[in-house]
Amino acid sequence: MADIFDEINEELKQDRQAVLWQRYGKYVIGVAVLIIALVGARQGYVYWKEARDGAAATAYYQAAAQTDEGDALQEVMDSLTPGYQLLADFTIARKLAEQGRNNEAEAAFLQLAERSDIDPFYRDTALLLSVMHAPDSANSDELLNRINPLADSAGPLQGLALEQAAGLSLKKGRIQQAADFLEKITTLNEAPSSLRQRASQLLTIVNSKVSG
Repeated sequence: MADIFDEINEELKQDRQAVLWQRYGKYVIGVAVLIIALVGARQGYVYWKEARDGAAATAYYQAAAQTDEGDALQEVMDSLTPGYQLLADFTIARKLAEQGRNNEAEAAFLQLAERSDIDPFYRDTALLLSVMHAPDSANSDELLNRINPLADSAGPLQGLALEQAAGLSLKKGRIQQAADFLEKITTLNEAPSSLRQRASQLLTIVNSKVSG
């Protein structure tokens, strides 16, 4: 008798499963197909992105290896990803500075510093480099005004900004102002020890001028 009840229960289970499958089976299949499609799309995107990034890296480094590095990078700019385009822009500006074309280098770095679509750190770096590579004929007061926000704000570039500010002050003959900038560098614990040491040595020289 127990076997009969077991068989009946099993048939009822099968009947319920059949009803449930008829009612919801298409949704189960739809969800499964959707999951497979999403996984496939994700894998396809990863493959496409890796291929694109690899092609961009190859294009960048091949152009950077050319003798006319700046011109070569300009030619492949459209084939680069945004990250490599930014790197290329910095490289082109650096190349202009190396060629002694400081007016163009300063303008190129300033253009980068004014971009709103890149990380603030890169904008600040470009701003600092625009001062560092400005032509000798540039107005020192204008350069000081440009770099003061970096010199006044805590951050990884503050020490270098203060050093540039000190140099500009010395160029204008403002010895005490230069000493103040250098003194501030020596108190920056987060600044590289080499920078603090250099500032300390310069401060000793500058203070001798002040006292003399």
